[in-house]
Amino acid sequence: MQREFAVPTATIAIANVLCRIVHKRGENWQGLLQECGLEEQQLHEPDLRLPLPQLADLFAAAVAQTRDPSLGRQAGRAIQPNDLHALGVVMQFSATLEQACQTLADHFDWLIEGLILGVQRQEQTLTLRLNTHSLHLSRSPLLDFLMAALDQLLCQLCPAPLVAIEPASSNAQGTPRSARELRYPLAPLQLAMPQADAGICHHTLQLLEQFRGRRHAHALVMKVRLSMEKLLSEQALNEERLAEEMGMSIRTLQRRLRQCGTSYSRLLTQVRQSLSVSLLRDSRIPIEDLASQLGFTEAANFSRAFRRWYNTTPSAYRQQLGLQPPLR
Repeated sequence: MQREFAVPTATIAIANVLCRIVHKRGENWQGLLQECGLEEQQLHEPDLRLPLPQLADLFAAAVAQTRDPSLGRQAGRAIQPNDLHALGVVMQFSATLEQACQTLADHFDWLIEGLILGVQRQEQTLTLRLNTHSLHLSRSPLLDFLMAALDQLLCQLCPAPLVAIEPASSNAQGTPRSARELRYPLAPLQLAMPQADAGICHHTLQLLEQFRGRRHAHALVMKVRLSMEKLLSEQALNEERLAEEMGMSIRTLQRRLRQCGTSYSRLLTQVRQSLSVSLLRDSRIPIEDLASQLGFTEAANFSRAFRRWYNTTPSAYRQQLGLQPPLR
């Protein structure tokens, strides 16, 4: 890709939006980057694609640092069409926003590898649904960000007032049927966009198609982390079982992880670090059970690790978020 055509990738743009919000709150966003293995200069490298787990870690660390579980949604509501660059051009200049939604869905797995955006049209409504197979990501503030960002972009660009339709049903606890779903009346999304330009859209889509083939080498890391999460949930994670799950020998797995600049132990720490925040925030599991779920032999070991990661204890973290005490 020639440098003059380089535009920041979606993952770099999303990381920039988060850092912008954290900075506005007076928090240490440079330290946040370092904690997730990133450098400030990388936010200015347009060709760089962050692996999905690393981007999710950045959001989890930001929530832990600010003690604000709504941070992902707040950052999503602050996004602008030009934050997503090439994709924003397509959305702004499409014939209708319904067409723009379908284009977004067609490119979403390339934009953020590992997430699938489904668009379903039903009589008078259009539904956008985000899917992931990751235990950590199913609870991630990154997904909160993406859903809030999608809603923000569509409302900004829609030729007519657009209000999302609440899910039709809730469970016994009053939780919406799907936290990863947006439903809209179809009519406003079918109105002609005042700035529609087929030529601009075609050119930008060609660029996106060129970018689509540039899959990042860190796809293996994402698959390893997903397998780690699965095995942790089954309380069966060790290096031998992980290699078996990946369909390779331990030596081959070690070599391929080295080529990606990481290792089994480093990824295990990252997975535990991310899952710990998600589980503490979104469940009432007692600390002892949560430690066991994360593969720690003792709750004290988990508490020491959590303090090292986030400079607080698991119990104090829950209290600072104002969460209910765990179930007994």
